[in-house]
Amino acid sequence: MPVTIVPAVAYLLATRPGPEAERSFDAALVAGELGLEPVTRADVEQCRTLLDEYPQIGFVDASVVAVMERRRLRVVATTDRRHVAVVQPRHVSALGLVP
Repeated sequence: MPVTIVPAVAYLLATRPGPEAERSFDAALVAGELGLEPVTRADVEQCRTLLDEYPQIGFVDASVVAVMERRRLRVVATTDRRHVAVVQPRHVSALGLVP
């Protein structure tokens, strides 16, 4: 998961299921159960391109797509399909969305 998504996930967990879920997420990160992917300068440059084309998606979603393009990943777990679903990535015709 790109490091840019960590604050959003932590916030959603803390405010919806609650603080215990947020602590479990943090514990999973510390234990290495969830991989953290750095965002490179090239990824940030790609974010700018994506935001120019898809201004509705926002930087965090653009960073997810940019990292997926760089890593050639095809499936993304998201709770917000309306943003990621509109993007036409460079490496596949469409991203697979789960759940």
